[in-house]
Amino acid sequence: MQVIVNGEKTVVPAKTTLQELMEQKNMTAGHAVAELNEQITNKHAWPDIFLSENDSIEIITFVGGGSK
Repeated sequence: MQVIVNGEKTVVPAKTTLQELMEQKNMTAGHAVAELNEQITNKHAWPDIFLSENDSIEIITFVGGGSK
């Protein structure tokens, strides 16, 4: 099955959850937000969200830093 992750076509097995995709991308709920088809998802729901053909997922990560 094909989905779009941050604008790139990605092949994932059927019945892949958003949680599994995030784990494949080494993303943790504490450091990333996932948007599915232009809707921000609740990270607690990731294990229950099954991806569908041509879903569009945007993964936004947070990077620490700041001024001294």
